[in-house]
Amino acid sequence: PYSSSNEGRMTLYITDGTISGTTSLNKTIGSYNEHIEETQFNSPIEHIVMNDVLYFALDDGRDETGKELLRTDGTADGTYLVKDIREGSGESYIEDFVVHDNHIYFSAYNGSGSTFGDLWKSDGTEEGTVPVTSTVNNLGPRYLTVFNDEIYFNARDEDNGNKRFIWKSDGTEEGTVRVSDTRVSDHFFSDFGGYLYFIGGYSSGTGWELWRTDGTPANTERVADINVGVPGSHPKFLTFF
Repeated sequence: PYSSSNEGRMTLYITDGTISGTTSLNKTIGSYNEHIEETQFNSPIEHIVMNDVLYFALDDGRDETGKELLRTDGTADGTYLVKDIREGSGESYIEDFVVHDNHIYFSAYNGSGSTFGDLWKSDGTEEGTVPVTSTVNNLGPRYLTVFNDEIYFNARDEDNGNKRFIWKSDGTEEGTVRVSDTRVSDHFFSDFGGYLYFIGGYSSGTGWELWRTDGTPANTERVADINVGVPGSHPKFLTFF
């Protein structure tokens, strides 16, 4: 609680939805005279649950680390920093968590090489939190999703003017490859009928249209040229029933 002597602390709370079941874990996040970047609470905190543990990205305001990967199992002892990916007070820009094969996958920047993030994975331990791709790839992965037992994402390709394409990964650097020559825009739509749907094309002469892929170049194809010609139809809000 706040006090006039500035002795208050921000702590992590847990709740079962009742007043009596809303309690502090007594896990200090930071003090009022330490700088906690309040703007990080202006939007949802990146988070995911794996094996009954909540993983999330947060800056605790202590200047020892920036916004990094933390975890909690709902107890004080089980609430701590998993790894300072970008060592020091800089932020690692963690985003786009997904769970696959007892690992969480996400995009993060370790402060070296390019200014774009890499694909990372974690088994929940410091030593098991490692990059899948190295900074030399300069991928900047976004919109991670699990499809066909692999991680699919939207990423840059330095060899093609830094344009964005569909990539996939089996969790190894050697198994992280570009799927096709079709450019991709924004996020992916849900898996439907064995295909992953996305907004693609642009340079194919049809503008941004609805495409799909099964993870192979041969079966990455345009569904329809809805707005015939170059302008594109820019489909949005696709829903499956």
